Amino acid sequence: MPINVINRDGVAAVEGGPGEVVRELAGLGQGNAQRLSLAEVTIMPDGQSREHYHHELEEAYYLLTGQAHMTVDEEIRTVGPGDTIVIPPGARHRIVNTGDTDLVMIVVCAPAWHLEDNVFLD
Repeated sequence: MPINVINRDGVAAVEGGPGEVVRELAGLGQGNAQRLSLAEVTIMPDGQSREHYHHELEEAYYLLTGQAHMTVDEEIRTVGPGDTIVIPPGARHRIVNTGDTDLVMIVVCAPAWHLEDNVFLD
């Protein structure tokens, strides 16, 4: 089987929440992974993800740059570079960029992310 290489710059950016840009690097949408998905998410200053939860997906965020408030259910934490947040299925969550630079993170979902598993609350 050949090595499947996807270059980030060749992946279309999709708007998520206000000021949020998502690039799916691996997953069902790219056709290169079936059991997990991997995305780069950039949230501009004052931007945020939409509050949502997933029926079946477990999600992990790994922050590369920036500062944010991460809300999971009723708990709010300040997070930054080097932090990993694991979000279980069914947990309401939102991340808000609180800094003056872009928040950049890698997001992994298992099983692979698909739109039908998202439930948006706003």
